[in-house]
Amino acid sequence: MKAVFDAGKMIERFNQEGNKRSDRPAEIGRLPRKNMVSHQDVIEALYRIDKEGMSKYRICQEVRNFLLKKEAARGARAKEVYSVKQIGRILETELNK
Repeated sequence: MKAVFDAGKMIERFNQEGNKRSDRPAEIGRLPRKNMVSHQDVIEALYRIDKEGMSKYRICQEVRNFLLKKEAARGARAKEVYSVKQIGRILETELNK
């Protein structure tokens, strides 16, 4: 009986105050888009460029430029390339070796 009474109180509260933020279901986080280059492509591009004497940021820029040229050659089937900042996050473990 107490459970029914408490449920009634909650329903009344929702009717008076509306749903609060904690009452809503959580939203799903952003998933990687299908039309983006894969992480494996980014790592392969790292090993194909000449990175001698470059800073980490400059290496990420070169990887992005390499991928942009590669995807431009694909024409209409070209995928989007990550930003320099996101490429840095993907390559963080590779660059720290």
